[in-house]
Order: sequence, then structure tokens, then C-alpha cells
Amino acid sequence: MRRWLVCFRWLWWRSGCYMDPQVTWNELQDAIARNDNEIARDHAVSLMEWLARGGFPPRTSDDPSLDQDAHREAARECCRQVLWSQVDG
Repeated sequence: MRRWLVCFRWLWWRSGCYMDPQVTWNELQDAIARNDNEIARDHAVSLMEWLARGGFPPRTSDDPSLDQDAHREAARECCRQVLWSQVDG
């Protein structure tokens, strides 16, 4: 069922509807913590594409000194690390 939710969110977003990057970010972090590589990869790809299309970034930290650009770069770097780690292993 979880895979279906990821696919549904992706199709919903691809059809021009809204995607919640904060929910995607939170679920990405949960997948990383559980070592669920398939879900982590799906969320990383979705979030990278969302950001590439100019979507607003998720809040990646509680640090009040981070602006939107810092959150965007932190999210991109996390997604890159997820995707690169799966290429290596």
C-alpha cells in the first residue's frame, strides 16, 4: 500500500496538481532511518523534480537562521546522497 501512496502522489503531482514537499521530506527521512531504499529513492526523485520545477522547499531543519535557499540546497543534497548511495551499493 505504501508504494501505491508514493505512486499516487507522483501521478497527482505530474498531472499538475499540488505536491506537499514537507510530507515528502518527512517520509524521505523516515525511509532513510528504516533503510527502506526503494521508498527513499522514490521520495528523493520526486522531491528533486519538484525543486527543479521551482517548487518551494521543505523545512529541513529547525534552525531559524536558514532561509528558503538553504532549505532548498539541504533538501537537494540529501536527495543526491540518497541517489548516489544506491548507485554505489
